[in-house]
Formats: sequence, C-alpha cells, structure tokens
Amino acid sequence: GVFNRDVALNKLLHDTQIQSMPWNKIYKRSLFTDYGITFPTMTFEDIAITNRLFTHAKKVVVIDRALYYYNQQSSSTLATI
Repeated sequence: GVFNRDVALNKLLHDTQIQSMPWNKIYKRSLFTDYGITFPTMTFEDIAITNRLFTHAKKVVVIDRALYYYNQQSSSTLATI
C-alpha cells in the first residue's frame, strides 16, 4: 500500500503491516543523500534507519509480494532467532 508519513510511522510502531526491514519498501535516494542517512555497521541496522527515513518521507510504499530472494547465512542474526 501507499501511506503518508504519519500513517506509515504509526504502522511501523504499532502494526505488523509495516516492519523495519528495508527489502519490502521503495525509498528515494534523496532521503539518504539529503539527510545523511546511512546504514550503521551494527546488528539490527535496519531498525536504526527505518524510522529516520519515514520521518523525512512524504509517503511510504510497501510492496506486498517478494521481488527477490534472500540467501541467509548461518552466522547471521536471523539464523540465531
């Protein structure tokens, strides 16, 4: 779906429809470049930037289907959950 900033932030914090992982969202490059947003080198880095990106976005688009496949490494954080 397509959501405005306020709805997207609310769904990110209180709903399961929007989660912090970046692979199911489309971001304008300018959100990263204009606001100096980068992925930190730490675990759960997607959580660290998603709310910052949503704060600066006019709208957020969430894709409800897989467009690529993820190769999970056995040493990744997800593998230990």
